[in-house]
Amino acid sequence: MADLKNRVVLITGAGRGIGAATAKLLAERGCRLVLVSRSVDQLQAVRKEILERNVDAEVLCLPADISKETQISKLVDEIAQHFGVLDVLINNAGAICVRKFAETSLEDWDRMMGINLRAVFMLSQAALPLLKKSQVASVINISSLAGIQSMDKFSGFGSYTTAKMGLVGLSQVMALELKESNIRVNVIAPGAVDTQMLQEALPGLKTSTTPEDLAKEILYFVDEDLCRGATGELKVLGNR
Repeated sequence: MADLKNRVVLITGAGRGIGAATAKLLAERGCRLVLVSRSVDQLQAVRKEILERNVDAEVLCLPADISKETQISKLVDEIAQHFGVLDVLINNAGAICVRKFAETSLEDWDRMMGINLRAVFMLSQAALPLLKKSQVASVINISSLAGIQSMDKFSGFGSYTTAKMGLVGLSQVMALELKESNIRVNVIAPGAVDTQMLQEALPGLKTSTTPEDLAKEILYFVDEDLCRGATGELKVLGNR
């Protein structure tokens, strides 16, 4: 395994679920963390739990709405001032909209594209100068099984599915074009994960896949020794 101590890792959607679980796991490996979410309270709760486990952990909480370009600029500026470099960007933040095609409003559509796709494009692009300063730069995008499987399994998820399909394509473009800058880009497409967001969207859906399971898959791509320097990979995770 690679030595991840002191690597600067930015995690979006870090206030709960997959993002929070990933933050806790990477803190155990000695990473310096930048946690981003719209909820200050959730971020502070995650930070508190990390520090209770490791008093020496470095955790910077930056509340932001990453669907807003101005907030992304401010976020990246703060990371530059605090750390001067970014080693790992984990684009995890997302949202679900359950609505049939005929019932999907333009507002629904724009919100899904804004959070699940446009935000990844904007943040990844804005973070490039900091990523290029790293010798071990890596971007990990969290898509969804809905972004790669046949549509008959995901009726009612049109705007979400389209955005997650786009994220797979964006990840492939980034992997190709950023390779010359020694920035690895990989994408994970999980099935249903037992998170609050999933339960809010689909209360009756049951899954045994936990946020901690996903955190381990994310760690796989963070650690260049584990994944053997992989870039351009799409890792598909079915439900258990």
